Amino acid sequence: ANDLGAPVADWTANPPAGFWLRAAALAMAIAVFAFVAEFLGPRTPIAIFVYDWLCTATFCATIGKYVCGIRIQRADGEPIGFGRALLRTSSKIVSILPLCLGFALAGVTPGKQALHDFFSGTRAVRVGGEI
Repeated sequence: ANDLGAPVADWTANPPAGFWLRAAALAMAIAVFAFVAEFLGPRTPIAIFVYDWLCTATFCATIGKYVCGIRIQRADGEPIGFGRALLRTSSKIVSILPLCLGFALAGVTPGKQALHDFFSGTRAVRVGGEI
């Protein structure tokens, strides 16, 4: 605990979600939104943004992440909340450019963090029981 009695960050409590597990969660999201895009048309990018932001803020995971047993957390292990989730979702635009290299960082960094995780101070972790 720190001076205020709050728990100190323990990034090792839950192991990081690796690149391929995160890629599987993303593949699920792409499959769902490819179908939904037929109905939403040009509003699809806005819907994807809002979906990612609100699911991450509320449930610490999108549906694909939840199914894969992945949760997004702050450094102290707490839920990320609406503000940090908005920053994380917005930062994904930078992760996409160029050539999705920001996402690829999750495959090579020690903490398996993508660029948007670095920007928002978050980490994707594996949680037991949901897989």
